[in-house]
Amino acid sequence: ILDRSGTKKTLSTGWESAQGIAWSSSGEEIWFTATQAGSARALYAVTVSGRQRSVATTPSGMTLQDISRDGRVLFVESNARLGFLGLLPGETKERDLSGLEWSYGPILSEDGKTAVFTEQGEAGGAGYSVYLRKMDGSAPVRLGEGYALALSPDGKWVLTCLIRSTPTQIVLLPTGAGEPKTFPKDEIEHAGGRFGTFLPDGKRILFVGHEPGRPSRVFVQDVAGGAAKPVTPEGVVARLLSADGKSVVTRTLEQGFAITPLEGGPSHQIPDLKSGDMPLRFTTDGRFLFLRSDAREFPARVFRLDVANGRREVWKELMPGDPAGVTLLSPAAISGDGKTVLFIYARSLSDLYLAEGLK
Repeated sequence: ILDRSGTKKTLSTGWESAQGIAWSSSGEEIWFTATQAGSARALYAVTVSGRQRSVATTPSGMTLQDISRDGRVLFVESNARLGFLGLLPGETKERDLSGLEWSYGPILSEDGKTAVFTEQGEAGGAGYSVYLRKMDGSAPVRLGEGYALALSPDGKWVLTCLIRSTPTQIVLLPTGAGEPKTFPKDEIEHAGGRFGTFLPDGKRILFVGHEPGRPSRVFVQDVAGGAAKPVTPEGVVARLLSADGKSVVTRTLEQGFAITPLEGGPSHQIPDLKSGDMPLRFTTDGRFLFLRSDAREFPARVFRLDVANGRREVWKELMPGDPAGVTLLSPAAISGDGKTVLFIYARSLSDLYLAEGLK
């Protein structure tokens, strides 16, 4: 709260999500909707002296809109969901392959038969959860806590970032029986969600991170252990690994997208990539690059770009069978042969309520 003399006082803090705020009808409290974890906000009240209490909760979460002079409360109860759809080989209708209510960042195996993703919603927990899902229709399986970055070439491990550690650290979660593999703790802050992958031999990983007070760059680390080593200059981060594992796709404000060798040497700009493009995967032979354009474009389209001459073509496109409430639809992952594509979507359906008698 800010008074007329400019004095600012924090009345309530520690919320992961806080939306909606209004003075109570008496003017003695400020009512707001917030949650300490996840997205299911509840209605709280706090006095100008900082005394806080709970007012009301609903199953799907609330967003306060307004409070009338006679104490009636206007709020929205939203059913917001983030998930992903799969367009599988030989099929013309998409499948919803989401896990729970907020399934983010699906990663597809080279053969397109397995996906891993991060569950960020209420059920995912404060540190998120990593899930594995087969394309055969079986239920997703929780592997452990963290944010999924990559699936190993042999399908046995998931590279995961632990967002609740300080600094953030990476760990390997087994997709079957076994214990997680940890790495020696260091000072590198791992940029969870930005980039992480296995090299083709499965014995080394690449990830984006930064040392204290330094710009981000790409590091390589042996799965067996040892210290991480930088492989790109500071300020140069990766978006994608090449099919042969010898180069990464990087992006800078000056050069745009370029292919940068990991062993050193000059970068080569990728022709005809636009500012809104996002590389998804190289074809298995490395000749073509699959990419997406604007994330809010309908229908969502995957393009195939010839790396040598910059010629592009529409490879796959999708318009959801039920577009109601869909605010985002974008290709997120594709198999090496281009036959399996995963599309993320965001859907928000809301109901408006008028509540009486809340005190």
